Amino acid sequence: MPDLTTCVDAEAGKYHIDSSLWAKLARGKNLQLMTAAADARLCWEGKARQLQFIDSLTGALVAEASPTRGIRLFE
Repeated sequence: MPDLTTCVDAEAGKYHIDSSLWAKLARGKNLQLMTAAADARLCWEGKARQLQFIDSLTGALVAEASPTRGIRLFE
């Protein structure tokens, strides 16, 4: 199984997410996946922060985690 994400810019909170994995999952599962990723980052750093997840194939922004707005998925 491929890695879930590869780092684009960790300082800026930008990550490529594997395009084939993202496309296989239902919207609800994608939301759970992004929530888990944001929660994990919170545990590592001790604070919530802005994260962006970028499709590894197209370069499009597919999801964003925000400490103030929560998790957003983009079509």
